[in-house]
Amino acid sequence: MYSRDPSSPTVEAYLDALTTVIKQLSKVYIVVDGLDELSSSSRRALLTTLLTLYEEGYISLFATSRDLPDISTRFHGCQTLERGLAAAKPQMVLYINAKMHNLVPQARSDRTLQSDIRRKVLSVARDRYQYVTAIMMMLAAENTLASLKLKLELLPSDLTGVYGLMMKKIEELPEEQSGVAKMALAWVLLAKRPLKSPELRHALAIKVEISELSEKEMPDIVEILALCGGLVVDDDTEGWKFCHISVTHYLQTLSRWFPDAKDAIATSCLAYLSLQTFRKEGRCSTNEKLKSRLTEYPFYSYAANYWAGHLSEVEEIPGESVCSFLTNENGVSSANQVMFMTVTVDDLSDPTCSYEIDHQLSGIHLAVHFELRSVLALLIQKEPRVISKDSRGRTPLWYATEINNDDAMRRLSTEDRVSFTRMLREGHMVLAESLLRAAGPLLRDPGLQTPLHAGTIMDNAHVMQFALQCGVDVNAKDAKGFTAFQYALQAGTVSAMNWLLKNSANVPDIRTEEWSRAYKMSHDFIVQLSGHRVGPKEVTFVPRDQIEEARVASHLDDVKQLYIFPQYQMWRADRAVDPCMMSQSPSLHYKCTHIPREDGDGTSLRYSLLSSVPISDGVDGKDGFQIEIKEMRIAWTMMIIPDGQGSSQWIPVEYYSTLPANSLPAGGADFLKALVKTMVEAWLKICTQIEDYLLHCRLNVLSANGQDLSLILRLLKDAQLGLYFVVISIIRVKLSKRFSLNIRSTPRKTWLRTTFRIYVLKLFAP
Repeated sequence: MYSRDPSSPTVEAYLDALTTVIKQLSKVYIVVDGLDELSSSSRRALLTTLLTLYEEGYISLFATSRDLPDISTRFHGCQTLERGLAAAKPQMVLYINAKMHNLVPQARSDRTLQSDIRRKVLSVARDRYQYVTAIMMMLAAENTLASLKLKLELLPSDLTGVYGLMMKKIEELPEEQSGVAKMALAWVLLAKRPLKSPELRHALAIKVEISELSEKEMPDIVEILALCGGLVVDDDTEGWKFCHISVTHYLQTLSRWFPDAKDAIATSCLAYLSLQTFRKEGRCSTNEKLKSRLTEYPFYSYAANYWAGHLSEVEEIPGESVCSFLTNENGVSSANQVMFMTVTVDDLSDPTCSYEIDHQLSGIHLAVHFELRSVLALLIQKEPRVISKDSRGRTPLWYATEINNDDAMRRLSTEDRVSFTRMLREGHMVLAESLLRAAGPLLRDPGLQTPLHAGTIMDNAHVMQFALQCGVDVNAKDAKGFTAFQYALQAGTVSAMNWLLKNSANVPDIRTEEWSRAYKMSHDFIVQLSGHRVGPKEVTFVPRDQIEEARVASHLDDVKQLYIFPQYQMWRADRAVDPCMMSQSPSLHYKCTHIPREDGDGTSLRYSLLSSVPISDGVDGKDGFQIEIKEMRIAWTMMIIPDGQGSSQWIPVEYYSTLPANSLPAGGADFLKALVKTMVEAWLKICTQIEDYLLHCRLNVLSANGQDLSLILRLLKDAQLGLYFVVISIIRVKLSKRFSLNIRSTPRKTWLRTTFRIYVLKLFAP
């Protein structure tokens, strides 16, 4: 049933198949020899299945085992027969006599020595039959009569000692022979399935430095058996295996004798897959050529199917070997053809067999497929084509998402900027959600837009909500510096804007007209932005006649209100600074007003600041450079709010602004800083415009050769105006640097002194 599947079936799969077959028969007799030689987990699974079938009447069961508690318990109540040393001794003697012919020639004819061997082996073995077999293998490996007699005098008392002596003998062989023996033992122990003789010969012959194999480099089967000292046997049906299960148990300590065994096996697989013939020719074009390849290179099927399994077991990946294989397109294509093979080698001879793999994976795809984290990390560094597609058009990230490889999704998301957007565009929402769930905060498109940007631009509420649930930052910026909220504002998608604000989207400096345009409101309305600076917010539009700035509502939480006025005239000046004060003065003006609270519990403080900035409408044909002074005003209200610890503190709760662009301030100082920044930007802009205009005037005078008196007079007039504005701007900057606001008031009989110092030197830094 597994002839078409190169992977070994699990114990559970074997037992399921056995149960299915048994239940189709009227009566089945099962004999199990050596239950104690199975691993604990396999033994438990086998006994559970067999005893269940026995109790249901499907089978009769006969089993042999040493008297182990966990086995005896399972057979409690069943008929048992115990055989001690007396019963086992005749069989042991027969076995020892049968193996005498394997000893050195002198021992075969020495009856006294043979009698001594029987006596000493039986005295140490007691009822341990496997000990007898191990001792006879050890003695058969001795090449001289003297060494045989020495081993006979020093017989170890347990199997560990026997196998230790046999391994020590292998260690004492010449380096090349010892290496072949230990590598053969490693393959028999660690192979994912038993190897056939041709496979093992090729596996032992491959080296990293060779590009092709030759027959003379391959060890002979008889040589391998001799070098391994009888520890392994060549079974024509089952492949190479250990002579006894106890050898397998002992060689779990192989790292003691061969610490790099796993590394050597993984490297051998990669080196075989990187042979020149595969790198040069790639995949086979016909079934005949494929069969010929698998016959000529018998180890190729094993290497192609199990290289990843061996590589996953090493502590440090062999980087050079990995890259040599996985970065070679032909080599990977050739391996693809075998590792995803759906027919047997014999099927390839059938003229009616039409074999073609249904997909072709690149090296990075294979690292994703086999979940090789270290290999994937290495290939991402070495291989620039992380968005290359396989034969089905899937990038490695797309493929990782399909097979739900979370680690690969996270690693590749920082490199692949196109797959997620493509999933959304093509409607693969299940894949998009899976990728978001694994790597949400890492996903960006070529313009550095996040999935939240994508959902906002698409006006897809589900994508937006899922992106936020998966950890995408609601305030992340793309390459242009725009957040998802700014795109919603530009598009005028009210539902998206409101949802983003509710989910704590920051509001950058947004111009008043942008609010009105996005929400389709006229300029007669005042924008009210409520909420937390770094928390949920809400936007409403308040008619002008509903604004009452004389009284302050009660604020028992940290919710702030920002009222944005589209033009200065909509804001009454009777409660704050007289606008006439700005006519000639270059300084900032402020005023503090006591405002009664709505709940009647004391008063609050409102700070108002007034300034002006120059605005140019361009050049007039008669009067030259035209400048208009625009007044700007901000205000904020502070009130005492309990801090939850038995005390109270002054907190700003309401803000009023006529600035061209606004966001919720962090406090009064932050609000003042926004005003100063707007002033500085306006003054710098007007100075630049004047300089450009004066340069234009100079060019006109130059082109007229100084003959046009009106041009000269205009140049002088505009130069004087420009100098005036430069002086004013310098004064403004100095005042802004030194500006401080000192206020003293007595709400609740408490003195309050607040000082704001705004340093704007950074605004002029390059």
